[in-house]
Amino acid sequence: MHTWLNDDSAKAICRQRAKTHPYIAQRIEEARSKGRKVPRDEWLRWAHEYDAVRRIMAGLATCCDGAKSRDSHGFNKFDAPVGRDLAWQAEWDSKEFWQAVRIVRKYSRQSDPKLMAWVPTPKRFTS
Repeated sequence: MHTWLNDDSAKAICRQRAKTHPYIAQRIEEARSKGRKVPRDEWLRWAHEYDAVRRIMAGLATCCDGAKSRDSHGFNKFDAPVGRDLAWQAEWDSKEFWQAVRIVRKYSRQSDPKLMAWVPTPKRFTS
């Protein structure tokens, strides 16, 4: 997959960011609760997934007009309020991240394929 973190300094920054994002922090905590050490490549993958979803959501929100015109850009009428809120929110918790993942997958044709390659498969929540 295409990565935008090519050099060691970018990887170090990514690893530091991974510690501050709630989604990634939760993934790390889950791994550690099972008694295993988190390999560096997993930290990088999680940070790439999070960053890719954030970039795609921002791109969709930027070109979205709230479905006022049929231009095949941005969110539909039902997803526009939630999509815009998520796109401009400073941080996401795990539930918001997976909601954004489902939205991003829905609008995959409008997204950069290199970024879409990093978007994880949505979780199935049981009630």
